[in-house]
Amino acid sequence: MDALLDEKLAIESLVMTTNVQGLSILPAGRTAEGAAEMLVSNRMRHILRRLLTESSRRIVLLDSPPIIATSEGRALTKVAGQVVLVVRAGKTLQAAVKGALGQIDPARMSGIILNDARLSLTESFYGYGTYGSQKNEKTTAD
Repeated sequence: MDALLDEKLAIESLVMTTNVQGLSILPAGRTAEGAAEMLVSNRMRHILRRLLTESSRRIVLLDSPPIIATSEGRALTKVAGQVVLVVRAGKTLQAAVKGALGQIDPARMSGIILNDARLSLTESFYGYGTYGSQKNEKTTAD
């Protein structure tokens, strides 16, 4: 939000490097009134365009709060090239997922990530529950 609030700020001065090679972060900054409107503003589009054109190999990920809970999350779906919905296994209600999907332009929807899923070796996912387990491996004796 800092970059949106102060047009004199150089975007590069806000970007933080990490200990992961090739990964940098632009923190959200402080909260602001009218954040949703700022996130769909021409200034936001300019910032994204600038970040993307600095390198042809660059990927910009926009992390947001749940789109059914905040206008900021919904606003970011309007400026993102693609949207991936993250769903927490065992916690996010099916109605919430359907509601979130209804907020996303289908042309921008790229997929869903099921986060925090827990499968034990005895459970099966499309019949591959024991794939690679010792129980399933065959050994030959010399």
